[in-house]
Amino acid sequence: MIYEPLHQEGVAAVVSSSTHPPRSSVTMSSSSPRLPSDPLHRSILAVDIEGYSRPERTNPIRARLRDSLYLLLDQAIGSLGIAPDQYEPPTDQGDGALVLFHPEVPKNRLLHPLIANLAEGLAGHNVTAPEREHIRLRVVVHAGELLSDEHGYFGEDLDDAFGLLNSNTLRACLTETGSPLALLVTHQIYEGIVKHELAGVDPVMYQRTRVRLKRKSIPAWLYTPTIPTPQQSPACDTRCDRRGHHGMRLEGI
Repeated sequence: MIYEPLHQEGVAAVVSSSTHPPRSSVTMSSSSPRLPSDPLHRSILAVDIEGYSRPERTNPIRARLRDSLYLLLDQAIGSLGIAPDQYEPPTDQGDGALVLFHPEVPKNRLLHPLIANLAEGLAGHNVTAPEREHIRLRVVVHAGELLSDEHGYFGEDLDDAFGLLNSNTLRACLTETGSPLALLVTHQIYEGIVKHELAGVDPVMYQRTRVRLKRKSIPAWLYTPTIPTPQQSPACDTRCDRRGHHGMRLEGI
């Protein structure tokens, strides 16, 4: 087979096209405007105060509960050492709050040190606060793709997080444990973070369950931190925690 030699300008054209792709194939620059349909990845932290609307909790008490919750959240988030532009400030959910973290924040830090410090902060608050102002939290950690508009963020992953937060599974776990908080993490967080035994995260402390939401059921993992208090020795607290894990009825099992 005989190959005809290329003209010099043909060679230049070939080299140019191989080293410089057409403009249409170049990735959209960071300065390009984001479309409303472009999803944003966010790590999700949702918290809810147990028994917030109990009759003995008057409106002034509820105001103090909210103030204390935001203070404790700010302190726990501060322990991450992240910049203010790496997360969305907590947004009010009435009896709780929602915090969204940008992708550059490692998800393992939401479990440790954030959850650990939040639990310690709650325990310290409850030692000094009047009983009606004790705070115990249901907490969910999830991550996913969200859309946003002028009203805020929305999407299926956020709906799932709030479904877990209000589930009977998480409510029962908090009721039956002596810990100041009960945490549910999604299967995604467990598989990507928890099971790899990253610093401060012990997968043995997480128990698998399946949670029924409105139109589906999803796998999740329960965790209750052990926080000794002046009224409770570490050994006793461990026993309470074990009863909370193994003595409760878990949905979907």
